Amino acid sequence: MQLCGHCKAPCKRRCTLCESAYFCSPEHFRAEWPVHKLECYVKPPKDAMPSSGLHRGKVTGILFAEDADEPRMVQLNTLSGYTQKLQTWETINMHPYLPDNEKNSTRRCNNGSHVRNLLQEVFL
Repeated sequence: MQLCGHCKAPCKRRCTLCESAYFCSPEHFRAEWPVHKLECYVKPPKDAMPSSGLHRGKVTGILFAEDADEPRMVQLNTLSGYTQKLQTWETINMHPYLPDNEKNSTRRCNNGSHVRNLLQEVFL
């Protein structure tokens, strides 16, 4: 049994986005979200190679926030690896920076060029 990321009580519920963090209640998930969202990743594709082949990295982007006067540099966490057919995949954690109406969208890219285009679309 896993422990809640907020109160450390035994629990079975996990984050539906990354499936790696556990919380005993929706209230504890909401309370922990400001911290968890920085490390939360979209889960790998179903045919991803085992976790020993996963690579965690960072991508730098320029954020033009609607509620700020100046753009700012941000670091985005990435998770990448290979599928069983040896195709590359990469996910980018943009949740801390997305507007509320886009928070439920899945952002998955198959190669680096798509990642760069996606970053331009979202940040530039």
